[in-house]
Amino acid sequence: MLRVVLVVVEAFQIKIIQSCGPSFASINMQFANIAVLLAASASAKHHSESWAVDGCSKVGEQQLDQHLNKHQIAPVRCCSFHNSCHSKDIGCVKQTYSDAKHTCAKHGMRLCSWYEMKTNLCCGTGCNYDVETAWVLRASYGKKPSEYDPNLEEGTTPAKAWTVDGCSRVGDRKLDKEFDSHQVAPVRCCSDSTDSCHSKDIGCLQQTYSDAKHTCSKHGMRLCSWQEMKTNLCCGTGCNFDLELAWVVKESYGNPHWHSGLSGLETASETNITTLV
Repeated sequence: MLRVVLVVVEAFQIKIIQSCGPSFASINMQFANIAVLLAASASAKHHSESWAVDGCSKVGEQQLDQHLNKHQIAPVRCCSFHNSCHSKDIGCVKQTYSDAKHTCAKHGMRLCSWYEMKTNLCCGTGCNYDVETAWVLRASYGKKPSEYDPNLEEGTTPAKAWTVDGCSRVGDRKLDKEFDSHQVAPVRCCSDSTDSCHSKDIGCLQQTYSDAKHTCSKHGMRLCSWQEMKTNLCCGTGCNFDLELAWVVKESYGNPHWHSGLSGLETASETNITTLV
């Protein structure tokens, strides 16, 4: 929008100068001021508008996505950090975007993302909101999970975590790579009690870093450490993950002395780390 405004104004300026001469230079300043005002208006409008999308595409007539301003109200559907949606549980409320975010936060949740709504996570959660358009997180609009993490505060930078070669003895050697924590990678869980690694046993999963940690915890284990992966503890544990990059405990990265009982603040005395930027 800003680019279009400036281009149009610039073209208008050139035309006036060509037809009227340099004595009309003061007109340029007027048009420059107009451009600034229009650009500011467009920017303010962009930041004050949010999206509401079909509450459940499986029910009733399909509702088109709606661009609403900050004063308008829409149904509130809140999503938990563990993939569940709630409408009736939070009181069947209709609010402005700002108030809706506050309501979800008050219940320990957040507004649902565009992708969660488009994949019908909220269907059947009550209030007859399946046949209405409901708010979604503004920053999530049009984005898949690999492109946006809804569990991040809007406007914050995604957290990072490391993935390393699933088994350096198999296939081509893979360089360690730092991913945004909302991206997905193979999950390999390690057991402190049996000094073992598990991939196939936990379902051959590829998940975000947070979900991977949760999966390992659910199985009474944890994500494997950098040292465990570098010493090939996980080789041959299935899922063909030997040929892929898998998550490691963030705090363990580059520290051969890390173990689950430590805070992860120890410094490796000597490492040989190659990274992709």
